[in-house]
Amino acid sequence: MKKTVLSLLIVFIFNGLFAQIKYKPVVKAIFLSPKNETFDASRFPDIDFYYVKKVKYKKPEGMLENIEAGKALAFDKNGILISYSNAVGSDMDHWPDGGNFILPKRGEYTNLKNLSKEYVKKGKVMKEGKKFKGKDPKKLSSKYISFKLPDFVLYTADDKKVSFAELTKGNSLTLIVFVYLNPDKDGKKGTESGKGKTGKQFLKDVNSTLGFEKDLSDLKKIEEFVFGRNMRL
Repeated sequence: MKKTVLSLLIVFIFNGLFAQIKYKPVVKAIFLSPKNETFDASRFPDIDFYYVKKVKYKKPEGMLENIEAGKALAFDKNGILISYSNAVGSDMDHWPDGGNFILPKRGEYTNLKNLSKEYVKKGKVMKEGKKFKGKDPKKLSSKYISFKLPDFVLYTADDKKVSFAELTKGNSLTLIVFVYLNPDKDGKKGTESGKGKTGKQFLKDVNSTLGFEKDLSDLKKIEEFVFGRNMRL
């Protein structure tokens, strides 16, 4: 009984240390890589995961050309882009004094903490912009803020199709993070005992798992700084 109470107390203390956002966004991650079979989604209970292509990566028709790992897009309840970051992990490193979420006005930035206050707490909604003049831009830029992004097809872990547009709607604030997880990295072997392995093989397995964990660094920061989970335990 005492151990149970102590464990709960430790979890409570760590959650208090890491939690920095009172009003939580809904977070969804899109893998820009083939499925890595050693990835365990249960490690990230507050994030929903989707795949561009489960076997072989190919940029889907409709996805903007410069979408890449590390970018994060923020949407209001109507699926309108309100801001985006080119390096979401770096944004969290600079809380609470700064951030790199881009705003419509050139040179102005905010962070996820401020966006959550505006859109989750206060219920703000972005007014949808008028149609682009001429052709729509093929690359993500501040011009897309206040617009809905082009739609494309995604897949769930169990291979069900879902549209990108569907993911962006229905929540006061939705954060969509793009991740690349090297399919050749092994997230498990490096945590195993070295028994029966040569020193060379053991080091190879450890380095593979370290690379695997590095690819997931943005997701771990989100669990820590947004949802208050201690990912270091």
